[in-house]
Amino acid sequence: MPVKKLAKASKFFIVTLLLALSLLLFISYKGYHQVNQLKTAANLVSHTLKVENEINNLFSHYADIESTIYKSFLEQGRLNPKLLEAPKLKAKKSFNLLNQLTQDNPLQQKNLKQVRNHQKALYKYIDTLSTANDYKDKFTILAIHTSALEDLKTELLNEENELLMLRQKNYLSFGFFTPLMLLSLSIFFFIVFILSFWYFNRQRKATQRTNTFLEGILFNSADIISFFTPVYNAHHDIIDFTFKFTNKSIENVLGEPPEIFKNKRISEVLPVNFENGVFDEMALAAKEQEPREFKTLFTYKGKNTWLRTKVMPLKDGVLTSSIDVTLQEKNKVEQKKLTKRLEKQNLELLDNRAFLGNIFKSVSEIIINLECIRKNDGRIIDFKILFINDAITRLTGHIASEIIGKHLAALYPSIREKAVFSQLIACVKDEELIDFEDHYDIDGKLYYFKFTATKLNDGVTVTTREITQEKLRALELANLNLELEIQNSIFNEAETLAKVGSYHIETESGNFNCSNNFFNMLGYAPLDAEQTIDTYKTLIHPEDITSYALHIKDIFNGDSPEPFIYRAKTRKGQTKYLKTSGHFEAGLMKNVFIGVVQDVTEEIMAEQKLRYKNLDLEHSNAELESFNRVASHDLQEPMRKIQLFISRISDAEVETLSEHGQMYFGKIRTAANRMQNLIKYLLSYARLNKTENDFTQVDINTVIRTVIADYEESISEHDINLDIGKMPTVTGITFQLEQLFANLISNSIKYRREDVVSKIAISSERISRAKLDDSFVKKHNTYVRISFSDNGIGFDNAHAKKIFDMFERLHQRQNYSGTGIGLAICKKIVLNHNGHIKAEGKKGQGSTFYIYLPA
Repeated sequence: MPVKKLAKASKFFIVTLLLALSLLLFISYKGYHQVNQLKTAANLVSHTLKVENEINNLFSHYADIESTIYKSFLEQGRLNPKLLEAPKLKAKKSFNLLNQLTQDNPLQQKNLKQVRNHQKALYKYIDTLSTANDYKDKFTILAIHTSALEDLKTELLNEENELLMLRQKNYLSFGFFTPLMLLSLSIFFFIVFILSFWYFNRQRKATQRTNTFLEGILFNSADIISFFTPVYNAHHDIIDFTFKFTNKSIENVLGEPPEIFKNKRISEVLPVNFENGVFDEMALAAKEQEPREFKTLFTYKGKNTWLRTKVMPLKDGVLTSSIDVTLQEKNKVEQKKLTKRLEKQNLELLDNRAFLGNIFKSVSEIIINLECIRKNDGRIIDFKILFINDAITRLTGHIASEIIGKHLAALYPSIREKAVFSQLIACVKDEELIDFEDHYDIDGKLYYFKFTATKLNDGVTVTTREITQEKLRALELANLNLELEIQNSIFNEAETLAKVGSYHIETESGNFNCSNNFFNMLGYAPLDAEQTIDTYKTLIHPEDITSYALHIKDIFNGDSPEPFIYRAKTRKGQTKYLKTSGHFEAGLMKNVFIGVVQDVTEEIMAEQKLRYKNLDLEHSNAELESFNRVASHDLQEPMRKIQLFISRISDAEVETLSEHGQMYFGKIRTAANRMQNLIKYLLSYARLNKTENDFTQVDINTVIRTVIADYEESISEHDINLDIGKMPTVTGITFQLEQLFANLISNSIKYRREDVVSKIAISSERISRAKLDDSFVKKHNTYVRISFSDNGIGFDNAHAKKIFDMFERLHQRQNYSGTGIGLAICKKIVLNHNGHIKAEGKKGQGSTFYIYLPA
């Protein structure tokens, strides 16, 4: 019986052992399978994130192409194809990389094929825009192409998001069961575990290294990454969330370290999330177990920040990733301004939305994990690249996957000569976080970088950020400070040359500060007189001190006083007239009155001289008025009597005169008539004046038609051809402009040539002031130039200015009648209209008069 029991016990032991061994093999197999699946799941998640990032890069290049087209048409009125070469090349590289990454996904390959087709159609259509004249109507078709591309982008991202959710669930599932299985294996099969410890320990270290690396990236990421667990009420409704983890990037937005948020509720530390909809989105993601993405304005302690947040549901909570897109929102405001301008051309600028939805690829910094390569004596001679993100591609052109596994010094030989290599070695030896800067020459351009190195196992994790712009801004600030010093020096010199001084008064404190030239104008050096209002009052003329005190009182009362002129004594006892004016500037801490003092002594003296001259002019005008009365009555009355008696003698006595007497009598009659005409023209010239009320809008076409009607008989009698172009409308005095053209037409008829058909041509054109070469005072931006030309006897161009003088004649009176006042009247009329007149002529070939009137 005992033998039977022993046999049974042995059998039981053997069976138990066999079962245990079988279970060991099964659990070992399952553990190995779980670890491999965990690693595969992690690689798949990383691959999906990489594809999502490249999709965003590709479509951002398309958006850049569209934006460049709109900007080129807006600024240049046409499309410059060279501007599209760079974004097209970037889009091509991004497309090829994305095509390579999705070789294992037929659906994405199909979508990419559609993207390629739409891209070809878009490029083909852009080629028509560069030469099309009706581009305003065609931009709608351009928007259709880009909209189709946006739809394809959504399909590509949706496919990757579905893959990402599935792979994340797999990763979390494997991550949960693998440690449990390993723990069970260690409890129940301790002896077997010792035999296989070396294998599982190696797998554990690899997993630990991966987790540590992920944590390093999470903490150093520029995105705010947080994990929350929900808080439920009695009805199992989510009423709050508890912070379980957040990285240090939250401090950039909230100004608080991440430690103070741990294990605290949102309602306690961030109640604003219940107002801006963030809590609702998080609760919806946790309830429906679906990722959510949204953008919201986050206000904390008076600071406004736009955040784009992605909420990923996990088994026991939600993971949020927030990106600061405040700068993008500001850019969108500027982009909306541009859109409004383009709306006049019936265009709509599509909003460029770049979705940055993953941890690794969304950061702009270059993140690299290096492993030490040592000699036998332990010295570090190089580093092996274990990981590097895609940000390296934008800087050096290297594809991250192609340089992983390579040696750092072999890839970048010059790095041994740089401080960065020694700093990496120091980081590994000292096991401390190291920040340092260095610069590199890349493709002939100098770049500056800031490095943050952290020791990880027998290696180092390096985060690299480009700070070229910061360095350039620092240099620009230094240059600006130098320019400011130069400008201050120039300002002081300018004040001296312009006889101007400046000052400012702080109305609350009464502080009074002035420029160097303020006291220099009175003969004092800046250090010779104390800069106070009371000190300055001692220099003011006694008769003006009361009015100056009232002026200062108005300033301290916060009023803006009118410009004020007063007298002040110089150091040598002379009196100067000073004009002061200014305005208030309201600051955050104080209100300041900024004033300018100008030496107007010369102007005041000149004004006094001008008053004296005006008095003389008034006497001269009175004398002219007296002359006008004499000319209009006292001179014309005797002439009328002379002409009356000449007429009576001619009717009754002329036949009794001898032949010589009749000849002399005819000369008397001609001289009397000429004297009458001379008096009439003198009166006409003297009465030419202007007042603001006389000026109206005058159509020159109507003026010329009126004058031609008056001279219709002479024009028809002498068979004169007229060539009159379209004339403008100007501001003027109608009857004076009629007299101007009447005198010119009369001259052309009088000084015609008998051997050719007489022609008169009148034309006009608008000319800007900048294009006028004629030397006269140009007070207006645009002028109308009226050209009046004929083919008459002309004149020597040397007399071009002389012919406008009073009583000036170029021909003998017996050949051509006239008083020599007609062109002088023309000149005075044009001057009355703030214009200019000049003449050009060739003897025997004709003449041209150019009249410039303000447009």
